[in-house]
Amino acid sequence: MPPALDALSSYQVRMEQRFQDTGSFANNGNCAVQLPTNIANFTITCAVNGTNGYTATATGSGSMSGYTYTVNQAGTRATTAHPKGTNATCWSTKGTVCDT
Repeated sequence: MPPALDALSSYQVRMEQRFQDTGSFANNGNCAVQLPTNIANFTITCAVNGTNGYTATATGSGSMSGYTYTVNQAGTRATTAHPKGTNATCWSTKGTVCDT
């Protein structure tokens, strides 16, 4: 799980750098920064929200199925799916308790 959270964190930094350079998170309606790949048991996706927003999502598969984490343009981290519960204000590897 930490590699997926590391990938989301790095992606958020790169998106912020992109916004500072160009004033936009988007490129032709898609998130402008290349998505991380080859993250064990997770797929990283990104969706543009309006003109100045995005949400990047790490969705678990295989042994990590049932886990989903997000980060947005404001830096808000959320655990949106976890077998032990969710948390809208942080990433949690334990369930509802924040740990990152």
